[in-house]
Amino acid sequence: MLVGRIEVAAFKRYARAVVDLPVKGITVVTGDNGAGKSSLLDAVAWAGWGRTMGGANPWQAAQGGPACVAAIEGPAVEVRRERTGRKTTLTWSQPGVAPVEYETTTKANDALEVVIGSFDMWRRTHVF
Repeated sequence: MLVGRIEVAAFKRYARAVVDLPVKGITVVTGDNGAGKSSLLDAVAWAGWGRTMGGANPWQAAQGGPACVAAIEGPAVEVRRERTGRKTTLTWSQPGVAPVEYETTTKANDALEVVIGSFDMWRRTHVF
């Protein structure tokens, strides 16, 4: 999965952030310890598979508003995972294909994994 854009709100250390990534080449994210580099990686993992690299809850506990969001947009699929209160929703679509509504987040997750591959494969091939 090529990631073209990451949007997060009330996710880990970010109140709100949007990161546009180049279509080609290697992207290097640098910064001091605690600057949020791993949080961007976790945003990709959370949006795609509903998991973080360390397994921790990524949502800010003090978030008072509706919908914390982690989203990925790429050339093959657009994914949005939102959390309102204790409920997490997942919506995703492929350009040129009519979006499908799923009965549960689990069913949406399973269908998405067929398109983008497994978490373990992504982690082994895309994360250094």
